[in-house]
Amino acid sequence: MIRWSFFLLSIVIMSTLVFATEESLNEQAKVFIEEHLKKVQPLYKEMNKTYWEATGTGKQELYDKAAEMELQYRKVYTDKKDFALVKSLHESKKIDCPILKRQIELLHLEYLSNQIDEELLEKIVKMGSALEAKFNTHRGVFEGNKVADNDLAGMLKNEKDSSRRKAAWEACKTVGELVAKDVIDLVKLRNEAAKKLGFSNYYEMSMELAEQNSEDIARIFQDLAVATQKPFEKMKKMIDEKLAASYGISPENLMPYHYQDQFFQEVQNVGGVDMDEYLKDKNVRLLVEKFYNSMGLQVTEMLNRSDLYEKEGKYQHAYCTDIDREGDVRTMCSLKNNRYWLETLLHELGHGVYSMYIDKKLPWLLREDAHTFTTEAIAMMFEVMTTNPEWLKEAVGIPAEIADKWKETLEVERKMNLLIFCRWSLVMVNFERELYKNPDQDLNKLWWDYVEKYQLVKRVPDRNKPDWAAKIHLATVPVYYHNYMLGNLLVSQLMHYMANKILNEKDIKKVTFISQPKVGQYLKERVFGPGKSVRWEYMIFNATDELLNPKYFALDVE
Repeated sequence: MIRWSFFLLSIVIMSTLVFATEESLNEQAKVFIEEHLKKVQPLYKEMNKTYWEATGTGKQELYDKAAEMELQYRKVYTDKKDFALVKSLHESKKIDCPILKRQIELLHLEYLSNQIDEELLEKIVKMGSALEAKFNTHRGVFEGNKVADNDLAGMLKNEKDSSRRKAAWEACKTVGELVAKDVIDLVKLRNEAAKKLGFSNYYEMSMELAEQNSEDIARIFQDLAVATQKPFEKMKKMIDEKLAASYGISPENLMPYHYQDQFFQEVQNVGGVDMDEYLKDKNVRLLVEKFYNSMGLQVTEMLNRSDLYEKEGKYQHAYCTDIDREGDVRTMCSLKNNRYWLETLLHELGHGVYSMYIDKKLPWLLREDAHTFTTEAIAMMFEVMTTNPEWLKEAVGIPAEIADKWKETLEVERKMNLLIFCRWSLVMVNFERELYKNPDQDLNKLWWDYVEKYQLVKRVPDRNKPDWAAKIHLATVPVYYHNYMLGNLLVSQLMHYMANKILNEKDIKKVTFISQPKVGQYLKERVFGPGKSVRWEYMIFNATDELLNPKYFALDVE
């Protein structure tokens, strides 16, 4: 009965719009948007502030409140009458103002994604929030003590004893056992919602609603798998030989816990660069702040609003958020004066400056990044500066003779970063696609099949645990991970463009961005400023004079 009523409502609205003039449709769209913003803007701000407080304190009541606020926000987009109007305006093709048309396009996608049963929507939101709280407050047990993620990460980077490494790695994975069943249940709920909207599963729905094509993405990743196979095999052989020698074992005996992070997704320290030794007496916040400010990308106020240091119960990872799309941008971190947190803060402030410099003259609905992977590109582009010897000399104060000594190793690390992350992304993207196709299959086996295929890492014999579920993104940031890799492709493209066209430098390895306000100006005008006023494909074309092109990434891993 509800569907039939909605169908009749759509017919009535469509028949009215058929005879409407472009002028009247423009006015109708403007009025709707004005009324819509009165509802969503205050909810959006309050929702983000509450989540910020929850992650800063770990208080369950705040996580519950944040979930309730998200539910209220999303319920705005469940209104059947409003959706029928937006859908009709979108399909009329008669709105002539590009900015107005773009807002209606985005509203249509937002409403479409929320046209599900309110009870089901409430279950999805609350289950997702509860899962995130479990991740954020969980502490693995190592040698009889509950240990923070930072400490376990330190063990995997530095410990030489294989038995202690194994124990630390297993402690990292225990959160997977805690949440696996809930993640599967949440996947099924998401699929149920997607099917009610006419999609085959949640994965396919998410791609379409993100203005992406799942087949195009699959092709890109298949091409990347082929293009990086031989370079990765060569890199992996070198990594295995060096790591095995450091543990006093043969490369054939390396297990997943012998790599220096729990998923083998990060650069492996194979010797020759001990940046932490030079950073321990520095101030990571001040180093990064000075770097960004030197480009004319002012971050001081953002950092003053941020929550930067570790405390009990606090979110242990890092994120950046735009609270209100009016300039209140903040980052949540647990800074220490080491390389990991130097890279992390560079990354998060990349997100931050993107959000901060979106043109505030744009309508509120368009004050977002062009796409989630375009902001990831900026974050990763600045993070990778730590593999540039010239940047380390100027920005960090590493002695010239030390930075020069590290040059060859840092170049290996730069390529290692691209190759390792590419192969790790292949695991995540393929696993997640299959997870949504069939969440009842043997996911433990599927996960390790992909790890062995793409990362060339052996599974632990006789282990049958949900190690896949220890990756928080699968639970809390679904159908997102492919965007990190698309971001890497865009990083290469932007770096080559800025080096050649903005800085007149053919060798991108010489580019540091330090005290280069013209780089900041270019980014503000051609990348950040347009926000979501155009689709991501057009933003990239306008910024680099061509569409997204993987050839630059291929050049960077040669």
